[in-house]
Amino acid sequence: MNNLIKLALCFSHGFVLAIAGCQQPEQSVPVKGTIAQNVIRSNHTNKAVHASNKIQADCVVSFFNSDSSFYVTQQHHIIEPLANSITITTEEPTGKSKWQLSKNSLNILQGSEETVDSSLALSPHHFAKAILTIFSAPTLFMTNTIADSATIGRPIRIKGDWYYPIQITREIKSRSYKSTAISPIIKKIFYQNRASSLIDTVWFAGEEDQIYLTVRGYNYQNINKTGELVPAKIEIFATDISGKLQKRLVKIDYHTISSI
Repeated sequence: MNNLIKLALCFSHGFVLAIAGCQQPEQSVPVKGTIAQNVIRSNHTNKAVHASNKIQADCVVSFFNSDSSFYVTQQHHIIEPLANSITITTEEPTGKSKWQLSKNSLNILQGSEETVDSSLALSPHHFAKAILTIFSAPTLFMTNTIADSATIGRPIRIKGDWYYPIQITREIKSRSYKSTAISPIIKKIFYQNRASSLIDTVWFAGEEDQIYLTVRGYNYQNINKTGELVPAKIEIFATDISGKLQKRLVKIDYHTISSI
């Protein structure tokens, strides 16, 4: 690790230690703005520069209920990292549903609001946002606006691996669901794996809607000739206000995934 990164990484907020399996962080100095942008880019996979316009994927999704029961369904996802958009299609006993989250606005394209809500263990907005964010994180940090508003923390250990916490301090708050305003997720912390350079964990802290979620990506694989890496498995967890994992809400296993 170069000297810039060694000197640059610090994060004093206590909630970064609350993720399950974390150990005491290394000591270093906080950075943000232009220096943070350079550290993020120098330490992140260059494959983000060659991100696909669209990724299509078929998956098996398991939703876990509070009574330990679970519901399994199949979904088709079209993810557009550069456009900040995801379209989700599913065939349920109540009928076919299709909805899209694009630029923080959720629209029901097919089916009813009740049909979409009844098939999920969390809101359609949060479900779609979690998937879109873990897929588009590399592209996100290639933009000046996001990188300039990020603060990089000191490395912490999560389940045996060292991570850099990267906090986004500015978030667009205008969202709608069926033309009705909803409370936004207003804070994110991205966790970049120091060994792989992958951002494979993101914590959402919704201080207004009291929704606290962690999304994790696993089993990353190449999907095109540029070597772009995407997760073949995703899990979404509920957390407490400090970021401590409480229960698993969703597991997504992709069986086909490709760039289009």
